[in-house]
Amino acid sequence: MDSMIVAAVVNASASVVLAVITAFYAHSTAKMLDQMRKQSRVQSIAAEISANAVLTTVSLNMPGELPFEKIRELLKQLAVIQQQEESPKRASAS
Repeated sequence: MDSMIVAAVVNASASVVLAVITAFYAHSTAKMLDQMRKQSRVQSIAAEISANAVLTTVSLNMPGELPFEKIRELLKQLAVIQQQEESPKRASAS
C-alpha cells in the first residue's frame, strides 16, 4: 500500500515537472517565432528599399515617376518595427 502511494506521488510530481517544462518550451518557441516574423518583415522591407533605391538611380536617367514616396513609406514601417522592439526593452528596464 505504501509503495503504491509513493509511486502515485512520484508519478504526479513527474507529470507536473513535465507540464512546467512543456509550458516553458512552448513560451520560448512562441517568442522565437515572433522574433523570426519581425526579422522576416525587416528583411522584406530592406529588400524593397534596395529595389526602390536601384529604381531611383535608374530613373534619374529616365523620365517618369521616382519611387521616393515608396522609400519614405518603407522607412516609416522600419521605424515602427524598431519602436515596437524598443518598447518592451524600456518597460522591462523600468
